[in-house]
Amino acid sequence: MTKQTKTERCRPQVFISYAQEDQGVAAQVKRILVEATRDSIAVVAAGPSGELLGSSTRREFDESDLYVFLLTPHALESDRARVELGAAWALEKPTLVVVSDVDHDLQVPIIGGLEVARVSVDELARPGVVEGILHQIGRDGDRVA
Repeated sequence: MTKQTKTERCRPQVFISYAQEDQGVAAQVKRILVEATRDSIAVVAAGPSGELLGSSTRREFDESDLYVFLLTPHALESDRARVELGAAWALEKPTLVVVSDVDHDLQVPIIGGLEVARVSVDELARPGVVEGILHQIGRDGDRVA
């Protein structure tokens, strides 16, 4: 069995970064993305302990087409989430920021020009939103492998 490259895949690989305390919201985001993309989603919890970016996590991260950062107060305090965010910035990964609490005006200055969209979980669930984001980064599945 050969491994598919990014250009051979019709659908994107998505890496979701979140703090351990936000597992419930991350599961909801994953469900929304899976239903919209019908593809596997690489999900790794950003926790305060353990390896910051282990080899399997790094591989999933490197192979991803879209980096999703679940922006919460917990994520901003999580060492692992900050390392993943910094890696996304360094690798110029297209970044989707999902805000779990629309009442918080949280900002992540490091993202800069990489942010392709900033949405709440409710907005992400609206028909066409995920597809629009994937089209914007050129991974909408319309290209021929």
